[in-house]
Amino acid sequence: MSRSHLYLTGNIAYGTRKIILTSSDVSYFVKPFSVQSGYVHGDRVKARIMRRWDGGRMAEVEILSLVSRSRDPLLARIISKKWKQYLKIISEQWNLEAPYIAKDKNYSENSIVSIKFGVNDRVEIISIFGKEDDTDLDERLILWLARARTEFPTNVIQESEEIKKETSKIDITTRTDFRDWYTLTIDGSDAKDLDDAISIRQENNGDYTLAVHIADVAEYVTEWSTIDREAIMRATSIYTPGKVIPMLPEILSNDLCSLHPGTMKLTLSCVMLVDPRGNVKHTDIVEGIIESRHRGVYDDIAKRQNDPHPEKNELGGVLNIAFSLYHILEKRRRKEGKITFESTEIYFDFGDQTQRNNTIKTPLWIKKRERNDAHKLIEEFMVLANEEVAKWCHTNGLPFLSRVHGLPGNEQTEIIQGILRNAARAPIVETGKRWEILLSKQKWTPVLEPTHIREFLESIHDPIELYRYSRLLLPKMAKATYSDTPFRHFGLALEYYSHFTSPIRRYPDLQVHRIIKEKIQGKLWSERITHYKTLLKRIARACSERERSAEDIERAMNSLYICRYMSDKIGKTYTGKISGLSEFALFVELENGIEATLYLPRWRYNINSIEWILTTPSGKQLGWIGEILKVKIESVNMAERRVVIERV
Repeated sequence: MSRSHLYLTGNIAYGTRKIILTSSDVSYFVKPFSVQSGYVHGDRVKARIMRRWDGGRMAEVEILSLVSRSRDPLLARIISKKWKQYLKIISEQWNLEAPYIAKDKNYSENSIVSIKFGVNDRVEIISIFGKEDDTDLDERLILWLARARTEFPTNVIQESEEIKKETSKIDITTRTDFRDWYTLTIDGSDAKDLDDAISIRQENNGDYTLAVHIADVAEYVTEWSTIDREAIMRATSIYTPGKVIPMLPEILSNDLCSLHPGTMKLTLSCVMLVDPRGNVKHTDIVEGIIESRHRGVYDDIAKRQNDPHPEKNELGGVLNIAFSLYHILEKRRRKEGKITFESTEIYFDFGDQTQRNNTIKTPLWIKKRERNDAHKLIEEFMVLANEEVAKWCHTNGLPFLSRVHGLPGNEQTEIIQGILRNAARAPIVETGKRWEILLSKQKWTPVLEPTHIREFLESIHDPIELYRYSRLLLPKMAKATYSDTPFRHFGLALEYYSHFTSPIRRYPDLQVHRIIKEKIQGKLWSERITHYKTLLKRIARACSERERSAEDIERAMNSLYICRYMSDKIGKTYTGKISGLSEFALFVELENGIEATLYLPRWRYNINSIEWILTTPSGKQLGWIGEILKVKIESVNMAERRVVIERV
């Protein structure tokens, strides 16, 4: 590598968890120690490449010097020192203080102001962002620092209103009419953007005809329209406790495109003929019309699975067929190697907030969200549709966006195989002959397959050990992304996979819909294929980045609301199990699903990367993932958004 290739210039951006430098549309992770000299979001800098991308970890750079100062707006907090006021620029990662002259305005202590660097790097205050006692200040800061788009521009709202006025002019005569099928949606009770519905029937020969109907957003949102440009910049809806920041205006997301019962809706429908072993014999994708007859809720649908007389009503009969196919597909997926990890998702209940406008929004309670067979049924049907759409696009030579989940990197693969071999020798795992043969084969075939992990997890019967090994293996998996090139989805054990089923809340799905519709309508000419091949590479990269940003926002918001909820529970005791280890702390999942931090005394620890046990240099064991502890809430650190605990 020539010396000139070690250096580059680019712009830095501060996220909620890390700092990124972008140069020539390539993103690099910035070494944290190199940003302590007062660099701000949007600065153009010179940097040195410290590590190239290795297929598993992001390329990494060290900042060397400032090329030009950012002109982007920034946020700063007003602080006082020795009778002078200063600006402390707000970021997740760093602190920079800059003096300023108040002139005509009087700013109170701890007020947040919007600033920018002007001529000669002079700091200029633009406006007040918020005051210390604002009830929503913490949420707004998280969103602002992540550069989330929270309000729709006026022209976007106007265009969505015009679309609603023009809906009566849409030609439905060429669409496949599914209105005589019994169609239903199955979602959470609080869902408003219902973008998928199902119809199903069983044929005389035992085959199943499953139609997965997806809201035809592309019929309303055309390429390069004002709404489309806004949707690209958002790329995904963001789901925070008790609130959604939608990708599309509510006129579309909650009204025109949402598949509410009793109303005619336009869909792009994937109709699959599935045999009794779960193999898809034929797939059609058509522009359709549906009228949902039932708005199903997960808990209610799950209870109906055990209905002794499902034939008494049409819904019961449809669900009986649907659950029958679900169990067939689930068995097929297990055989193929689909990996299912033991994981925890929490649910926030805010109750009635109408009388609490002047107080900080705090959950009434937080608990673990239980997944039942209704969740799994819809997930299985959506995965099948996503797989079949990807196959259909590939077979027809269409450019499309793949949802890819690659093999773990070389280092992670070695650790995974070490975990599997080590566990097979432990008495806690009932391995059996089949697992021993599998391990023997791995000695000669070092390639890791999804079936290796799947069969290993199924061999564990102790729930604590299943939790432990799920927590050990899941972080070693590669991150799922979007790509314009088809790649295998490792976690689902599928050769082809796309995102098709959520165009209301994910831009990649909308983009795939648009291409499919052009193919169906005979408009996917050679110049359009060339256009999409160029466009999809940029769309894949942008959507992957925005997805990561949305996840960071959701994680930060969850932590904020958890801290608010736990702030009045200091001194209360809980039972929990260790969910993670670091060199400075144990992380403990409490009985309500909340993860808390148990800080350790300041000495050097050792973490075994295979067994994942924390020990002192002398060999004393301090904790292992899955270990049950009794703990007490010591404090809540709002600045770091951590619940701090101690052993009881």
